[in-house]
Amino acid sequence: MFNPNGSKSGQGAGPSRVDEPEALDFWVDTETVTVVLVPPRPGLPRGVWVKIKRQLSWGEDSMLDTAIIRGFSRQQLVDSVGKDDPGALTTLVDLRKQRLLKAALFIDSWNVPSPNGQLKTWPPTIEERMRVLSELSPKWGKRIDEEIERLRAEDAELATAQGIESIESGGGQSGAESGRQDGQVIDVSPLVASPVEST
Repeated sequence: MFNPNGSKSGQGAGPSRVDEPEALDFWVDTETVTVVLVPPRPGLPRGVWVKIKRQLSWGEDSMLDTAIIRGFSRQQLVDSVGKDDPGALTTLVDLRKQRLLKAALFIDSWNVPSPNGQLKTWPPTIEERMRVLSELSPKWGKRIDEEIERLRAEDAELATAQGIESIESGGGQSGAESGRQDGQVIDVSPLVASPVEST
């Protein structure tokens, strides 16, 4: 009989060793990247930054995948011979909800100022985060979304490269070998035409 410990039933072998790097990658990577939106300056001594997660957990990723679905609709159609056709189900999508949820899940923390210049606290719950994000100006909301998508594309490209290298070498890469740096800071403020004004 098969035994998950790698021995035949009744032989009493101890737990099998897990030596392969890939086998240890069971849990979500907690690495974050700090994206500087506005550099430090008078009135904003720390600038404006957003700390973005590199990875979502499986639960968060599933939540994001299903957020786009608003519901289903079945439209009555008439086929080519004039008979009623119940029609196929049409999926109704909610891009706004998915976009807000994506930012709410990927943003770990921030120091974005409120309209009165005080720090706008990053809320603890997903619902509150989505509400706060919905109040951002389109310019800054799109900028944050672009940075999240850029990091996701970068990680997807890295994962593909690592997968190919892993197959060729018969092994995997540790975090130190992957070329990613935990706590990395990316300054995108030169790309922003109009900085945030504090009052």
